[in-house]
Amino acid sequence: MSSRLSPPAPNPEAGTVRANLLALGVAEGAARLAQLLTIALLGRVLGPAGLGIVGVAWAVFQLAAPFVQYAPELMGARLVAQGMHTDEAFIDVTAIKLAIGLLSTAAMVAGALVAFVDDSGERLQVLVQALLPIAVALNGVWAFRGLRRFSAYAVVRILHSVVLLGCLAAALAVRPVTWVVPAAEAAVGIAASALAFRLLFEWQALPGLARTMYRRSFQLRARIREALQFGIGSFFAGATWSVPLLVAGAMLEPARQGYLAGALRLILAVTALYQLALQVFHPVLAHRYAHDRAAGSSLAAALVVYAIMTTVPVAAGLVAFAPWIVTLLLGPDFAGMANVFAVLALTIVPVVVGSVFGYALLADGRYGLYVWICAGGAAAALAGCALAFYLRPRADAVGVLILVTSLTAVVSAVAAWRYDLVRFADIHPGQLSPSRIRKILMER
Repeated sequence: MSSRLSPPAPNPEAGTVRANLLALGVAEGAARLAQLLTIALLGRVLGPAGLGIVGVAWAVFQLAAPFVQYAPELMGARLVAQGMHTDEAFIDVTAIKLAIGLLSTAAMVAGALVAFVDDSGERLQVLVQALLPIAVALNGVWAFRGLRRFSAYAVVRILHSVVLLGCLAAALAVRPVTWVVPAAEAAVGIAASALAFRLLFEWQALPGLARTMYRRSFQLRARIREALQFGIGSFFAGATWSVPLLVAGAMLEPARQGYLAGALRLILAVTALYQLALQVFHPVLAHRYAHDRAAGSSLAAALVVYAIMTTVPVAAGLVAFAPWIVTLLLGPDFAGMANVFAVLALTIVPVVVGSVFGYALLADGRYGLYVWICAGGAAAALAGCALAFYLRPRADAVGVLILVTSLTAVVSAVAAWRYDLVRFADIHPGQLSPSRIRKILMER
């Protein structure tokens, strides 16, 4: 296909590693801060019961997100980075995302009508949440990562986060009901999609891109299958955190659902920062495993040590200050959530350490093994949460995830050791010096 639909995409900007990391760090830092403020806003306006309703619908959407967003966007960023014209990659990936997004929306609507037939509040919430896969599918911000236009990526991400927070505050002030949350997310998501499109193309290209996208959508079955297969690992990894809310929706009273939803969202906001850092190191690991396996194994071991050194004090601090953190962010109505938050804070260490081993497996091409490990973790989370909430119908029974995440981390560690992906014997103090990080990242 020719690239007549829009001007040829520029060559990827070289950019320094420091500038790229700064742009990514600012964008993701602003997004996480906005996420924390959003959770605080929802908790104070909607209360524990309202936050519980929002949390269950959010958990439903998170099951679709790996297929609608994560997997296709990683494919698209790879295609652009490999030299594919922006318009061609945008057409293919957006067509894939829309096809999967429409299927996800249909599944969410059907699920809402069947699973929540006796709960009109949850049913309406999930029905409105079903708009979100379409908004996510239209967003082309992923292309900036492949083009190395990290400043443009940062602009879209920051504006999206800040505008969403402002719109939620305004909308909830006018109508403080739960379904306003996914409605605002979908509306702001579509606006962010328009901004990303304008930074990638001229508006005149839109009709031609739309026509070509429609024609191409019938020729992308292989790539749609690839996206679905690639998303399975992320689906199972994310399901570990969605399952507790879905199980709690059937077994806990609304206020306790809210405690669980708030605690999970706060902990995920913390672990997401670590995941961002690990994503930066992923291509370095892949390069080293391909060209110098011993060096890759030493780097993976160093990352494990870094993970332990940073997560242990963070988890300890969150546990110690849980009552103050919870009441400061969410208000006195959530004082009963402090013990839930403290319990979940203990999962940070095994989650992050296990993620290092998981990224090592992915960097070495062990995707099938990674999927099986994540699937086992999700199944254990489902069984463990169902049993825990049945025996103890309180939100802090989610502490079973400490055992689940620890076992998953141990299995991942054994698998990485089995394939010689980590070597602690080669670690020396010089390798752990922070000054080496920038040098390592220059390998990308």
